[in-house]
Amino acid sequence: MVTDRKIRLPEPYPDENCYSILCRYAVRSGWLLSSNQASVILYGNTMPLSGLLYKPFRTEDLKRWNGNGEWAVSYGKDHSCLPYFTVFSDPDDAGLLRQCQDGMSLTPGLTKRISRKCSLTQLRKKHLWYCPLCAREDFLTYGETYWRRLHQMPGVSYCPQHRIRLSESGLPVSETHYQLFPASYVLLHIPDTGVVHSGNIFEREFIQAAEDTKWLLENGFDLPDNAGLRAEFLEKAGKKLDEHTVYPAETGKATKFEQYLAARYLKESGRKNLGFMEQKYLSTIVSVDRNFGSFEDFWQN
Repeated sequence: MVTDRKIRLPEPYPDENCYSILCRYAVRSGWLLSSNQASVILYGNTMPLSGLLYKPFRTEDLKRWNGNGEWAVSYGKDHSCLPYFTVFSDPDDAGLLRQCQDGMSLTPGLTKRISRKCSLTQLRKKHLWYCPLCAREDFLTYGETYWRRLHQMPGVSYCPQHRIRLSESGLPVSETHYQLFPASYVLLHIPDTGVVHSGNIFEREFIQAAEDTKWLLENGFDLPDNAGLRAEFLEKAGKKLDEHTVYPAETGKATKFEQYLAARYLKESGRKNLGFMEQKYLSTIVSVDRNFGSFEDFWQN
């Protein structure tokens, strides 16, 4: 049965996703950690908690948890991946996403439609990922660590802050559907940073893709929708934006880095094929970087 008590969520950390915020609440409250009934207690049904890796809390739940219609955190803007998806959405869907800056305010039907069109269930990595140096700094600064939204995004294999490879946590995303796994409990053995310095020949390109994704997460709500983005690219580059340039190696249609990027994504997601939207996300970033150096430079040019 859904809880009637107020829930005081902890103050979010930078780039923390809503799943992680709920995990840290569970630690502080001393409940839910060993229960697979977390979603039933919180929501009154078996709604998967894993959706909070990318989406914000629903406004109706925030109102119930807070006991009023006010909260100070922009969960949609700062702690979900909706800003990123806005840039790749058509005008109508982008408008709907921008309505969710404080929380997911769309009807269940619209939320499912947006999730399907953004390919949320397809783009997920098979496991949760983290940066060892970020985690170590978190423990020193906060006494705990947390799950970041950036590290779970497609095409992000490096930490742009520390410029090292991300590490797989060992926690399958499938296990987060109905249970809460705080990062501090999962990341008990952080690898030595020397292990994650891979020396990959495409390290610079991977780091740039991560920096672009970070910038889109932070600024996506202020950017145009996908139609506006394509028009902006055409005006500035003098040619159409190539949204289908990343292909697996066996197709013979892409550069070495694009093939490597596709292979890395497929490995991390555990999928056999690159979906339409995943290809669009990765190809757009690669195309913008090839012509302007970065998404930020493209937009501010």
